[in-house]
This record gives sequence, structure tokens and C-alpha cells, in this order.
Amino acid sequence: MADTLLILYNPDNKDQLQWGFVNDQGTPDKLTYGSITELSNIARGYRATLLLNSSHVNLTQVKIPSQNRQRQLQAIPYALEDQLADDIDDLHFAAGKKQADDNIPVITINRALLDHLILDFKNAGVFIDTLSADVLALPFNNNQWTLLIDNQRALIRTGHFTGFYCDLNIVPVFLQALINQQESSPELLHIYVPEHLASEVESLKITDLEINIEILKESVFSIFARNLSSARQLNILQGTYTPKRESSGLIKPWKSVAAIFVAWLVLQLIYAGFESYQLENQNRELAGLIQKEFKKANPEANKYNNMRKRMENKLKEARGGGDNKDDQLFLQLLSDATPAFINNQKITINGMVFRNKFIDIDLQADSLQTLEAVKTKLTTIPGLKTVISTSVEKDKVKGRLRLETQG
Repeated sequence: MADTLLILYNPDNKDQLQWGFVNDQGTPDKLTYGSITELSNIARGYRATLLLNSSHVNLTQVKIPSQNRQRQLQAIPYALEDQLADDIDDLHFAAGKKQADDNIPVITINRALLDHLILDFKNAGVFIDTLSADVLALPFNNNQWTLLIDNQRALIRTGHFTGFYCDLNIVPVFLQALINQQESSPELLHIYVPEHLASEVESLKITDLEINIEILKESVFSIFARNLSSARQLNILQGTYTPKRESSGLIKPWKSVAAIFVAWLVLQLIYAGFESYQLENQNRELAGLIQKEFKKANPEANKYNNMRKRMENKLKEARGGGDNKDDQLFLQLLSDATPAFINNQKITINGMVFRNKFIDIDLQADSLQTLEAVKTKLTTIPGLKTVISTSVEKDKVKGRLRLETQG
């Protein structure tokens, strides 16, 4: 893909655009004539530079004392108001960088024309990155002017940021008027002219300039392509007209998919957060239950750190050293059974005894159904065998639960 799509455009003849692709060396390729509609078929994805017919712009320079860029831009319209035929409110002003001689180059264009131009190309799917005057894409050397004769018009470049347009039949008069306005005449006038219009330049010899005539053996488009970087230095698309590239049409079909994915991701994060919150609450409840039982077994304890290790030591002391395997079995049975008691406030554990590789737990509950519910939960725990016996005394239900390993 070439770096730049170059478009030559005259708003007076919208159906006769010329375009081609220009590489970094300024060499054009695939030159084509056609309408904006035809251009839209190949323009998507390219950065486009549009050179506007210079009859629709005005190039000038102005001196503004301020060094502040924003103040310069605010002052430029009023500084040029007396020089312009149109009302400044109807014009768009674009400014270049302040030059060594303190002049600020300015290009003006009718705002309504610019709005319609941008809209036409936007509707065609053509992204205009730079918009400038075609006269600024002519070759230029210091103190030398360039004149291009192209069909019925003439372009005259007189400076880095200055140039003019005129009809072909008034070139001699117009050129002489420009020379008369200068403090010093240019050293050379370089003329590009098609062979069939070479005779037209004979009348220019009335000037006192040295004239160098070059018969065009290439397209005008090629001349503009080689000097494109010069034109880009004064871009009309500034301020509210600064280009804002929209996403490619190739991306649009994926927008709905991306939106669904984002929504799904948000829901997953919410669900994960909710699960994490639930687990955190369960951990707190389990920790509270463990601390409660630890306190029962160790009434004198004031701290709850290293509870498992401390309980193991207590068991060893109670057994006179004990058997490490038995200790591990006791803790394993107790750990396996604990989930059946979590969140059950209707059961109280009054005591437990571990012997002969099983645990007897004395329970108290509010009803037989509560004890049966606990038993049901315990029977679902793999590797755990449970036996429960119950008795009723007045309004209390007591039970003895035996836990042992299955098999």
C-alpha cells in the first residue's frame, strides 16, 4: 500500500477528480480520473491528501506581535479583515508557523465551501488527512518564481507560503502587476507549460525577468506529487476542522461482539466477587466455630494463634506423649465432620471423647429433626462412618454421635 492517496479537486467540477498513490519518494502510481463515488471504492484505509484548486483559497501573510499561538490565531482574522472581500465570519483561517521574518503564513477558505467539501468526502468514506492549495505543491527556490500553465488556468508560486491563481488569458497583465508590488523583482521565472500551449509564453517576454521555459513531458499530477511535503506545511484542517479519524468499516461488525464480550466479562467478575464474598463469610464462620471449640478445650487460653499445633500438644500431654497417628486420625475425623455443624445454631456440643480410633460427641439439640439433619449431612461425607443415638428429656433432645473412619 502506498503511503498517501493524493487527490486533486476542483469544487466547480466535482465529477472530475484526479487521484493516485504517492510513495515516500514522491513517485505517483495508478493515476485515475473519476467521481467521488468511484474514488470511495478504493480510498478506505488510506491517508488522503487533497490539493484544492487555488481559485477557491486565498494565501497571504500577516505579522502578529504576540508569541502565543492561541492569541495569534484569535488576532489573524481581524488583522486581515481589510484585505479580504468576504466577511471574516464566513471564512475559515488556517495559519502556519511563524517565519524568520516574523510573518505568519495564512490560508483562508469559505467556511460553507469547506463544510460541504468535508461532508462530501466523509459520506464517500474518504478520510482527508491534509487539505492544502495546489499552488503550494509547485517547485520553489528562493528569489525564483514558478509559473504553471495548465489548460485554461495559471498557477504562480511566489514564496514558501504564497501563490496565486489567474485565468490563462490575463497571465501577462497579472504577472506584471505582481512584480510591480515587490520591493525587488525575482531573479528567475521558471515556467512549466504543455507543448501545445508553448506559444502562450511568448507574451511573457515583456517582463524584465529571466525566463526558463520547460515543456511538460509528464503530468501536472507528477509535479504536485514530488512537492507534496511543501504543500502539507500549510494544512487548512485546523481548529474545529482538525481530522478525527473514525474506525474502519471492517471493525464495525465486531462492535456488537465486543460489547457482548465486555458484558459477559463484567458478569463473570461480579459472580467471582460474589463467590469470593461468600467464601470469605464461610471462612469467618468456620474460624469462629474453631475458636469457640478451642476455647472450650482450653478455657485459660487468651490467644488463638497456632490453634492446631497447640491442640496437638494438648492431646499428647493428655495421653502422656500419645501416638502421632492417633492424633492425626482424631484431627482428620474432626475436620471431616465440621462442615455438618457450620451455621447450625440449634446444636450445642457438650463434650467429646476420642478412644479406640473413634470419637464420641455429646450433643444437645432443639429437636430430633435437627439431629437427623446433622446425621444426614454426615452420611454424605466420603470415608466417614456415623452412628447416633438420641434421648428426650423434658424439652431437650440429647444425642451421642460416634464418628469413625469407614472401612
